[in-house]
Amino acid sequence: MNKKMYSIITIILIILILGINLYFYQQLPEKIGMQINTSGDLRNHMPKNLFIFIAPLVVLVFYVISLFNEKKEYGKTFIVGIIMFLLNIFTIIMNT
Repeated sequence: MNKKMYSIITIILIILILGINLYFYQQLPEKIGMQINTSGDLRNHMPKNLFIFIAPLVVLVFYVISLFNEKKEYGKTFIVGIIMFLLNIFTIIMNT
């Protein structure tokens, strides 16, 4: 994957994650569950306002780092973006 294609796809992915988060904002509880123990109790949570921006921000940080990486390993960073996208969707599903 060349740098231009990687950049386009990553920016679309960031916009998609942010758009999905904003779309489901009203349906999400005030505290987003991030970790549940074996008893089903909520162990860790984050405020809804923080959750909306954390996944796109992580993908953006990895994208910027990869642009300055001399090895030009765009594929690995792209995989991180896809994983963050899937984790974001999973978190929304589990909390709505």
